[in-house]
Amino acid sequence: RAAAIAEVVARFVDACTRNDAAALLRAVDDARHAMHALGVAANKDVVTGEHEAIATITQTFGGAAKPSGAGGGDVAVCFVPSERRAHVERALVEAGFPVVGLQIGAPGVRIDA
Repeated sequence: RAAAIAEVVARFVDACTRNDAAALLRAVDDARHAMHALGVAANKDVVTGEHEAIATITQTFGGAAKPSGAGGGDVAVCFVPSERRAHVERALVEAGFPVVGLQIGAPGVRIDA
């Protein structure tokens, strides 16, 4: 199972390097399926019903989603075409899923002394 996840990660990185959005979305979706298989093998709920619902909503708008987090999916990370982002966010909120705004390069946690 870990080998399947490693292979998907390699495809994700390759898709990012080549700027291939379609391959990236396939890799994200395949990662969700690999994580589900790992959870089944470990008898753990890694890809929860909520994660599946989020993935379904995201796919409706041409994207893909997967759990992300150290504890088996603290959050779902959604990848969608930028022109559909607002539609996905609205659909997620309407379905009861809070949307957290993230950005690459955002400042991390810091302690002011």
